[in-house]
Amino acid sequence: MVKIPDDATMTSADVRRAYVKLYKAMRNYIWNVSTVEKLADLEVACYDRFIDYDAVDRALNALKSSTTRIANEDDEFAEAFSDFGTVLEKAREFEPQYAEITKVIEEEDDEDK
Repeated sequence: MVKIPDDATMTSADVRRAYVKLYKAMRNYIWNVSTVEKLADLEVACYDRFIDYDAVDRALNALKSSTTRIANEDDEFAEAFSDFGTVLEKAREFEPQYAEITKVIEEEDDEDK
């Protein structure tokens, strides 16, 4: 189980490291195409430039639903899912607030003239 200090700052890199740990646990098994697609969806969500934590959460839950039987039998596998969830939850607390762009003014470049 991953231990995260209360004052720790989580970043997208931490989410990606948690994904890699989960991937390492999953590669010990042979999965059907549907489960592999769900894993790919999770990877895409984790490696997005600006992570959408809701999309990561949806992808993780979809993957969990396909792997419940193995998670019940393999403690290391279950721990990887648990750790991912913990890191994701902590990362949500530190999700940066981006300014909303309300207006864009396009300037002409001198080379375009």
